[in-house]
Amino acid sequence: MGAARARTRRLSRRPAASVADAARGGASVAHHRLRHLRQPDELRRPDLHSELGGVRRPDRPPGAGDLPSGLRTGDRREPRAHGRRPHRTDLARHRIAQAPAARGRAVRGRPVDQPLVSGTVLLLRRLVRRPARAAVRPRRGGRATRPRVGGEPHPRLCARRVPARGHAVATRGPAPPGLVRGRVRARARPAEPHVAAGQARAHGIVRDVAVGCLPDCGVRRVQTERRDPESHGLGGHPPRDGRCRACAGRRKPTVTPRVHTDPERRARPPPTGTPAGRRPGMNRSVRFDDIRALLVCHVDNAGISRVKVLPHRKLLSASTHGVTISNSAGVLFSVDDHLNATRDVDPVVGDLRGIADTSSMAMLDREARLAWAPADLFSLDGTPHPTCQRTALRRVVDDAEDARLTFLVGFELECTVFRPSPVEGEPPVPATTGPAYSTRALLEVEAFAFAALEALDVAGVPVDQMHPEFGTGQLEFAFAPRDPLAAVDDLALARVVLTRVAQRHGLMVSFAPVPIAGGSTNGCHVHLSARRDGRNVFADPKAKLGVTPLGANMIAGILDRLEEGVALLGGSVLSFARLRPHAWAGADICWGPGNREAAIRFVPGQAGMGAEQSNIEVKPTDGAANPYLAVAAIIAAALDGVARGATPPKPVHVDPSTLTAAQRRSAGIRPLPADLGSALHRLESSEFYRGVFGDVLIDAYVATRQHEWEAYGEHVPEDVADLVRWRY
Repeated sequence: MGAARARTRRLSRRPAASVADAARGGASVAHHRLRHLRQPDELRRPDLHSELGGVRRPDRPPGAGDLPSGLRTGDRREPRAHGRRPHRTDLARHRIAQAPAARGRAVRGRPVDQPLVSGTVLLLRRLVRRPARAAVRPRRGGRATRPRVGGEPHPRLCARRVPARGHAVATRGPAPPGLVRGRVRARARPAEPHVAAGQARAHGIVRDVAVGCLPDCGVRRVQTERRDPESHGLGGHPPRDGRCRACAGRRKPTVTPRVHTDPERRARPPPTGTPAGRRPGMNRSVRFDDIRALLVCHVDNAGISRVKVLPHRKLLSASTHGVTISNSAGVLFSVDDHLNATRDVDPVVGDLRGIADTSSMAMLDREARLAWAPADLFSLDGTPHPTCQRTALRRVVDDAEDARLTFLVGFELECTVFRPSPVEGEPPVPATTGPAYSTRALLEVEAFAFAALEALDVAGVPVDQMHPEFGTGQLEFAFAPRDPLAAVDDLALARVVLTRVAQRHGLMVSFAPVPIAGGSTNGCHVHLSARRDGRNVFADPKAKLGVTPLGANMIAGILDRLEEGVALLGGSVLSFARLRPHAWAGADICWGPGNREAAIRFVPGQAGMGAEQSNIEVKPTDGAANPYLAVAAIIAAALDGVARGATPPKPVHVDPSTLTAAQRRSAGIRPLPADLGSALHRLESSEFYRGVFGDVLIDAYVATRQHEWEAYGEHVPEDVADLVRWRY
């Protein structure tokens, strides 16, 4: 007020007429020149002359005066026009109203009665044209972003700098809904990213969050949080140590942790490398720019892949907010979509969040711009849900790392390919006629087989080999060993890829344990290797068993837990129809080098290559299992054997079914449970697996599989095979 009064006294010393003439002349000529400037359409204000000339617009409230709303002569605050943050033109009009010519001072040698024209127009030109330049090239040291006109993001211009991470700019106006002073809440983002704002903002590298300045301050700050550690060169500078003008002379604001008031916002942070997901171990990456739609998938307790699809504009939220998944779709559906219930998980009330792991994102089809990502199940409070199978595997792998053990997992995925029957109305028939493992069988499905290899390569799934199998229409894909979580992700992805390729070639593919009753069965054998201090524990040529003592402990642990855990390795009524002698399915609890009828086949590798190739193969696993639970159960049993110092029985070098009952007892050979009902009973009463997975997950899994046993346990395999052939 003191400064305003001083300027008023200086103006009063001159004749009123000369002062008014100077003001009117400067404003009029400024407006005349302004009309010829090349301005964006959004910045052309037809009412500029009326405001500069002191004429009140009809739509303005009485008493508004001839200055923009919210301004007084000498007011040093940022002007506020009609309840919004001022644009640069508002600042220009404010400065014109306080021009030196109007205050009776000489400027650049001009007499005081000469209107100030060139300086005003130069000021306007600099202020008005700057947004157009910023839309093309960001200002040095800052990042071009969407300006705000009327409180909303401007659709065409980029004018305002946003400082780098940890810095803030003060803006006025009410805090966004849900803001708690001193806490952070993500600000609503526009539906479409602004392309001219730069690749950083368009692809989720940064996000804006509203932060309270001080506990009693009404000014909020827009803080930019950076997501990509590789983009460091786009920073700005903080104004006044991150505080607003009103609080600049006060104590520094206290730093408080980021806590979301909305439970749905408290999701797991995205993995490193988001949004450009990279397939672990592969020289391939997926950029959000290349994706039209993202399939967010999880495998439920029935072994079925469930999906939610995100369009391109929602990709940034895939790894933070994820997708909504009902309890039923998450963990309670059976193979026939029967809805089950447990004591801890309600099938009707409650939701889960499926958070996509974009570090494992893969491209399904580059032409269609379709991508895939596995999902973890989270509660609404942001914590992993007890029924999340992928999280259960991650916990077991962490336990192995604590024991200084590193596991690698590889799968042999068997599937049966069908083609339409030549007889109209008849069911599909196998796509090959044999012979087993023959070149002729491969040539019958040559187009599909090589298209599948190419599609798997595009998706980043490493295939070691592919060949026709024993049964008609049967193929096997052997995947390279990976860390357990990546290996299971590859398996889930490979099944999606093979299904898509088969449909494009007019074929159908089945991963069911028994696709054709009385024919060959499909397994999903798990190859497991482990290292401690860089040494393969399943390779010791000098040892009697061919493995180290640590490897022997692991084999013993898996054998000891097979009887109570086999329901996790298959879990379908057909899984136990597959576990029969002479099917190479591992129906007997024993182990031996190269023994394909034993539950655990020891693979010693080539001479001199044992350290790189030696592993064990767990054969009872099939395509009806949840692969995350199956691998977690195997590794947990191996770790249990190490912890107990378990000793394995003697290896079996013959087909166990050829031995007498006495020989089987002497060798410690036991049969696996005969049916799904018996296996589920053993799993439900297993203290070991309840300790590994928790009661909530075990109860949900047993309830899901128990329905299948009760509904189809008494049916003949042909009927069950017809029901579930295309389910997995």
